[in-house]
Amino acid sequence: MLGHAVKSGTGGRSPNNMRILHILADLPLGGGLSESVPMLCASEQRQGMEVTLVSLASTLPPAAKRAQILGVTVISYRPTPPHVIFFSWEMLRKLTRQVEASDVVHVHSQWTFPVWWGCWCALRAKKTLVMSPRGCLDPVRLKHSAWKKKMVGWMDRWLLRRADVVHATCEAERAWIQAVLKFESSKVLKFGRGPRIVVIPNGVG
Repeated sequence: MLGHAVKSGTGGRSPNNMRILHILADLPLGGGLSESVPMLCASEQRQGMEVTLVSLASTLPPAAKRAQILGVTVISYRPTPPHVIFFSWEMLRKLTRQVEASDVVHVHSQWTFPVWWGCWCALRAKKTLVMSPRGCLDPVRLKHSAWKKKMVGWMDRWLLRRADVVHATCEAERAWIQAVLKFESSKVLKFGRGPRIVVIPNGVG
């Protein structure tokens, strides 16, 4: 369970009643994240944690609806056109309150405004930050729209270096994360620590 992999520092709150905030850009019907992230939220909720899932999804997939039934709070902020990086003025204004009310902030995917803003709010509020690239650092995916990802990639690397935990779903993904950060190893040493990478496969069931 990822909740047990994060650092202590939740104000004396036990792992089984932590307040966990999950953030991702979208929950597209048929997408892998639309199934795996709500399933993770539901699992944490069943273990007694207080779980909130925030995205810019206009329509909730079945897994998110099932998570709601189990008690997960699901919040959808309005996206702001033209949706290039999933920007949202509403999220910009309101997410800070959600972060401050949480013990752990778990951000999924890369290269989007919800990821950047969620991480920044967590760092500013000194909350435990977990980042799950969710396959975005696969070398094959990095080649798609490569110039755009190079333009914003520095921001994702900056945040990854400062996360308390980086969650990989398999050993291959751990290697992708290490490869992306490898050339910045001197900067990691400068800041006194690198991200802790843990491998936890997606649950099945």
